[in-house]
Amino acid sequence: MGELVVHVGPTGHGQMVKVLNNTLAAVNAAALAEALTVAAAAGVDFDALVRVVEASSGASTMLDLKATPMHERDFAPLFRLSHMLKDVRLAVAGAAELEIDPAVARGGEPLRRGRGARAERRRLRRGHRVRRAQQIGGSGA
Repeated sequence: MGELVVHVGPTGHGQMVKVLNNTLAAVNAAALAEALTVAAAAGVDFDALVRVVEASSGASTMLDLKATPMHERDFAPLFRLSHMLKDVRLAVAGAAELEIDPAVARGGEPLRRGRGARAERRRLRRGHRVRRAQQIGGSGA
C-alpha cells in the first residue's frame, strides 16, 4: 500500500482517483511496450533510448520499473492483470457516465479479449515456466 493519504472529495471520488491512476499506469505500460518494440525493430540502442527518455518528457515510474524487465523479455506484471483490467473498465464506465469518450483507455480493450488475449496469456505463462526451469537448473523444454 502507498504511504500517501489524501482526502479527494466526497464518497466515490477516492475510487475514481484509484481507477484513473491504475488506468494511467496501464496505458503508460502499453505505450512503453510499444515504444520499446519499435525501438528494437529500428535497431535503436536500448540504453541510449532509456537515458534520453528518463531525462525527457517521456519519463515515468513505469519506465523506471518496467523498461529493463521488458527489454529482457520479463513480462511479469507488477499488479494482478485482472484487477488492472477491472479498474480500466471502471474508469471507462465512469467516463461514459459523464458523457466523455476515453479513447486512449478504451483503445486497449480489444487486445485483452478474445482468442488473441488467451493465446498471449498462454505464451506468457509458458515463457514464465521456461525461465523458472532455467533458474533452477532445468532445460526449460
